[in-house]
Amino acid sequence: MEAPVEEYVEGPVPAPLRPYVASLTGYRPTGFAAGVHVGMPSRHLTMIVALDDPVTLSGNGLGEDTVRFDAVVTGLHTQPVRVARVDASLAAAWDLLVSRRGGVSIAEVAEQVGWSRRQFTARFAQEFGPRPKLAARVMRFERSRRLMGRTPLAEIAFRCGYADQSHLVRDWRQFAGAAPTHWLRDDALARVG
Repeated sequence: MEAPVEEYVEGPVPAPLRPYVASLTGYRPTGFAAGVHVGMPSRHLTMIVALDDPVTLSGNGLGEDTVRFDAVVTGLHTQPVRVARVDASLAAAWDLLVSRRGGVSIAEVAEQVGWSRRQFTARFAQEFGPRPKLAARVMRFERSRRLMGRTPLAEIAFRCGYADQSHLVRDWRQFAGAAPTHWLRDDALARVG
């Protein structure tokens, strides 16, 4: 295993930002095992922009569950915030689920990362919260939501990897609380986005 490397740079704050920005710092740790960094209480507002993997946070109002963000604005907090680095195999599994829009078997994902299905399911749930099958179902549901109202239900079911239209409707009842046709009819924001 290569020795861990942390690239770190501080840059000058552009003149127009100086009244508002105390400092600009960039860093990229590589070769470190997944773990947790504690963001300490501060009087400053901090903005973190992830240029590769999302930032995973928990604590300080978020509870014990972890939440992933591409950008975070935090600060003026009085308790520590935990910033976690996700295990590379789990990050690869997440990326595979996302790239296939949830349309991949959990056994295939487990095989891709080199773990048994049971080990993968346990580690995935520990890291992300939901079990991988539920995460994949949510991803399929999100895709179906984007197609809803523009594409016939049977075609949506096929394109999103559902076994059939009734399978799609069951997921809609669970995740949206209504069948797709009722949601389209009753929800004022259904046609937004």
